[in-house]
Amino acid sequence: MISQSQSDLNQFSQAMDISLNSVDQSQSLYQRFQGINTENNLDNQNEIISVQSIRIPFNKVDFIQQPIQSKKIMPAQIKKIGNSYQFYIFDLLLMEATKNGLLNQKYIIQSESKALVGKIKILESGKLFVFQDGGMSPKKCTNQSFYRKYLGSICKNNELKCHIPKINQQNNQIYTYSPVYFKKNKEIIQQNNQFFEFYNIFKFQKENLWSIFYKKELTSDHFLIKIQKTDENSYEVLYTTPINHLQSFQISIALIQIMS
Repeated sequence: MISQSQSDLNQFSQAMDISLNSVDQSQSLYQRFQGINTENNLDNQNEIISVQSIRIPFNKVDFIQQPIQSKKIMPAQIKKIGNSYQFYIFDLLLMEATKNGLLNQKYIIQSESKALVGKIKILESGKLFVFQDGGMSPKKCTNQSFYRKYLGSICKNNELKCHIPKINQQNNQIYTYSPVYFKKNKEIIQQNNQFFEFYNIFKFQKENLWSIFYKKELTSDHFLIKIQKTDENSYEVLYTTPINHLQSFQISIALIQIMS
């Protein structure tokens, strides 16, 4: 489980404005999130990505779907504007998600160039959030190479669970899994379980902090993503391998919806 101390919790009672423009400020963000952690030190997860060390290509769609480098941590910021969420890294707008569909039961995610990069489907009255890439429905396409891919989900039952496809170590890409339909939990849980990793979600209500940990073994925890609400419409995010930028945005939106 998670160990806490009063001194750790007091760190979050101080109001701070964090900008992701500089390495020092990004490191400060990382240190703040580290104030609450697991019983084991995250020794191999302590190198935060700086603006100097990252190259964002002109084709941001490819970049959005690239997993974070091993043993690296990416800082980001999410801003809520009306019915939309915007995702920034180092003050660069990377993606925007807008609620859409019948009864507003899905989010459409576009790159800053308005290319479709992903979706979030909200099922079972908000108890299940399903993440997809920007591929096509098998109902509308016969070429399997264009099928949409499943990028993960968050299930809200007795406890919150997050799971995502594993990374293929040979090419550092997620295992391809293109389901035909997303219907309740049957397809998500029963199909291709060997390709999924399951994560536990912990909530620190007082600090507006959510953390997702992967329980590798009984004595070792590994965080996947940490999200903290900084004001009414802003959130700070840290995330790491094996997820990519799109998955981190999808997971964050799902948790923000659960928070509210």
